[in-house]
This record gives sequence, structure tokens and C-alpha cells, in this order.
Amino acid sequence: MRKYNLLIIFILFLFIYEPPLFKVNVLHIIGVFSWIYIFINNKSILNVMNLKTIIRTYVILFIFLIYLAIVTLYNGNSILNTFSFVYWIIDIFPISLMLCLHFSRKKYSFYDFLNILLITGSLQALTALISLISPSVKEFFLYKLINYGYSDRFIDLSNLRMYGFASNLTYSTPILQAVMASISVYLAINKGGKYIFFTPLLLFSAIINARTSFIIFAIGIFAIIIASKKINIKSIIRLSIIGVALFITINVGLSFLKNNANETYDWVLTGFNEIVNLFEDGPNQTEGYFAYINSSERYILPDDFGILFGVGERILSTNNYGVRSDIGYINDIWLGGLLYTVFIYIYFIFILNAIGRADGSNNRDTKFLYILLLGTFFVSNIKGYIFVMNNMTNLLFLIFTFIAVRKNKYKINI
Repeated sequence: MRKYNLLIIFILFLFIYEPPLFKVNVLHIIGVFSWIYIFINNKSILNVMNLKTIIRTYVILFIFLIYLAIVTLYNGNSILNTFSFVYWIIDIFPISLMLCLHFSRKKYSFYDFLNILLITGSLQALTALISLISPSVKEFFLYKLINYGYSDRFIDLSNLRMYGFASNLTYSTPILQAVMASISVYLAINKGGKYIFFTPLLLFSAIINARTSFIIFAIGIFAIIIASKKINIKSIIRLSIIGVALFITINVGLSFLKNNANETYDWVLTGFNEIVNLFEDGPNQTEGYFAYINSSERYILPDDFGILFGVGERILSTNNYGVRSDIGYINDIWLGGLLYTVFIYIYFIFILNAIGRADGSNNRDTKFLYILLLGTFFVSNIKGYIFVMNNMTNLLFLIFTFIAVRKNKYKINI
């Protein structure tokens, strides 16, 4: 494994996970530097990146921003509901361009790119493990979140989870960690057994923060089965070793939780049992999250033209409409109506498709990422709203820029 620049790893960590280091969002700080970097290196950007794709990306994001701003202001709701597009325009995409220009100059292969992502993900996993072991570290991370402006409800949630140092520990961060764990398993099977050492810590950091991680990791295994090359003796041996390692990891991890964080242990076990019961008893459960999403109250839609154009408001928390739902699809319709919802999904499918077909439709590596990310985004949108600025979309824009926005695409088969 080649050596990677520690400063770039640190910037990647800040970019993907957005830890609340300061009162100002760290993305704005990196975003300013990215614009300066792009201005200074504008010729290099044009030589490396596809200008038409960059312009098209900005035009689409601006159209979404203007549409939501009109809907939001018309209905008298907070303009903050449009800020995901502001972040994508002024911070996320420019930072992605800056990082990918650096990767291009260093001649990073697809393999190098995934390596540095796994290293960055492992740093987040280490912060989760340290905060699990040390209550004082966890308290410090929690203090930084609350001091930045996040809800005090995280104090109550910290009894069960909130392990690590990121902006969205209850939702997109653990989903991202499960995606990273899936990537490490894929590389362990198709590249080398050493990658399995990334998996336990990444998966553990996901599960102790969100039980949805079980499902995301299962999607990852499905993507691996579909995209991996033909089975041979070597891959069977690697798969067996991975299976044993994961079995040991799960048992050791649960035992550790039971002895050191009993409430978290009970919470994780309850979530796992809910998933098992889903397959045994079907979706019509009377308790747990599956009972929650089966309730008709979670699927109430806005009235009149609101169902078509939205009202510029999400209903995950307290709102003026007296409706509450965690389900991302319903929240998207409340925000921008069916019109916005259909087009934002089409746009994300376009991004995912561009990743999947960037180096030819038969490339198993991009095919794996396509299946993994497609499944992750559309399943995650049941538990919350995923199609906003968060850790997962930060990663998606980075992958999109690295794979699909470059002019001279090198072969990326590992």
C-alpha cells in the first residue's frame, strides 16, 4: 500500500464527516480554500475535468435551489430547507474538484482512491471505539455537537449511541461506515485478504450508532455477490476467512458491548431481532420500527397543490402542519412535491449511473459501487431523508467527481 498525504486524509475526514470543530461549519473553511485552489489551478482543472459536466452539474443544482426557494417562500417556511443545494454548490462540489485534481496529479488509481477512503473511514471508526471506551471523550464530542448548535435531544440519545466525531451520528454516518465496510469486504475478496482488517472496526462503528447498518451491510454483500468475478478456489478461501472473521467480530463486539455499554447492547440486539422477525413474521409487526412505518399516519401527504409542488417544509420534527414522519419519501414530497421528488431521484440515479458506466458497462468495480450506492440510497430513504447534504452525499459527489467527471479516464479495474 502506497503512502498517502496525511493532510489530504485530514481534509477528507473533515469533508466527509463534517465534525463540529468550530462554530462555523468546517465545510465553509475548506470550501473557501477549494475556490482559491481552483482559481489558481484553473488551467489544470480544465485539462483534467470535463467542463461540460461541471457546468451541467451547477445548472441542475441551481434549478433545484431556485425551485425550492420559490416553494418555501410562497408557503412562508424557512429558507434553511434549501441549504443542501447551497452547500452542494459553494462547498461540496468545489471541494470534490480540488481533491480530485490532487488525486489526478498524484496519479491515484481507483485502487488508491478506495484505499484512502478506507483509511479515512477507519479514523472515524477509531473515534467511535475510543468514545465507547472513554466516557470523557464521548462527552467532549457530544459537547462539541451541542455547542455547534445541534439539538439537545442528542444528550438523551447518547445513553444508547452517539459514538464518534461526525455531524450525523444517528443516521448518515453509520450508513456511510456500513458502506465502507462493504467496500473493504469487496476488496478483500477481489484484491487481497489484508482488506478484511478494515471490516470489523468499520462495521462495529456503524452498528453501535444505527441498527439500519445491518441492512446496509446486507445490501453490500448482495452487491459483492452480483459484481464479483467468477468464483475460484482463491476467492472461496478468502470468502471463508471473511465469514469466520465477521462471525468472531460480531460475537466479540457484542460481548464487549454487554460488559461495557449494556444499554447499547440491548438496543443493538433489539434492532437485530426486529430484522429477523421481519423475515420470519412478515412486515405486519406490532412493535418496533417496522410497526412505525406500517402506520398510515406516517404517509399523510400535503393537501391540494401541495402534493404536486410541496410546501417547502420537512415533517421529521415539529412543524406547522401537525404531521410527523421519519420516512424520507414522504418528507421529500412535503418539501417539494411530487414534481421535485421525481426529478431529484432521477438526478441521483443519473449520478449513480454515471459512476456505474464510467469505464464501460462491464466493469465489475464500478458495477459494484453502482449497486451498493443505489441500494443504500433508496433503502436509507425509508429510515430518514437521505437526498440532502450529509455524509453519504458528500461521499457520493466525491466518487462522482473522481470517476465520472474526469476527461482522461484510466482503466480502473483493480
